[in-house]
Amino acid sequence: MKTLLIFILTISTMSSFAQKKDSLISAFGTNFKLYKNLNTNSFELHKNDEKVIFKNLKTAVRLNGFLQVLDNKNEMFYINENGAKVKEANLITEVCGTVPNYTYKILRKKNRFIVTELVGYDGEENVAPKEIESISAAGIDKINFPNGTKKVTFDANESMFYATEIFLNAVLLSKGKKQGVLYNNTVRYFDAVSYVNGVLKVQTNNKVGYYNITEVTYKDLEPFANGLAKFTTNNNKTGYIDANGNEYFD
Repeated sequence: MKTLLIFILTISTMSSFAQKKDSLISAFGTNFKLYKNLNTNSFELHKNDEKVIFKNLKTAVRLNGFLQVLDNKNEMFYINENGAKVKEANLITEVCGTVPNYTYKILRKKNRFIVTELVGYDGEENVAPKEIESISAAGIDKINFPNGTKKVTFDANESMFYATEIFLNAVLLSKGKKQGVLYNNTVRYFDAVSYVNGVLKVQTNNKVGYYNITEVTYKDLEPFANGLAKFTTNNNKTGYIDANGNEYFD
């Protein structure tokens, strides 16, 4: 009886370990599945649930028809749906026919700037915009959206072209020598703000960061290439950040 109990406990422990070892992230292509190894906190790509064709991946970003990955040497490359390693991804984004479209405007009302949002579908009528943000006009020298105007229009398909949060409707403003970002009813000021590949690059005291993604602590940040961007720290360490601000050092 004691031997049987030990055997059952051993099998139970092994089963528990197997469940903890790998966590399925998603299916990929026809015959592949992406797993996260919970013991090593790394990613693996399996073929037909058996053969491991890539392992020890630091990160894996799912794109349309590709995986963008970093291996354990911090080399960035792509994996296509045939399981082949490629250096570049020719992304083809399929767009949906019926999706909401968005129109944002910046309006002046007495001593305040108001941001309005209009959400609708093609063919809809009598849809009224609503006020979503407001800021005092006092001291503001210039205010606009990243496209340089006080109106921006896009639809839900637009976000499919980016692997990061996009800021097409963020409000950029100048106030004296400072430049600010008004987003989700919060204003933050920086020495400089620029719009790069869908995200906002900000600078303070000669240090840079990506708004709402990283802290403003880097010596240099390159534009995002899909879901990853190269960085250099102030002590000249290099690596990549992902869309959530996670760092992967060389």
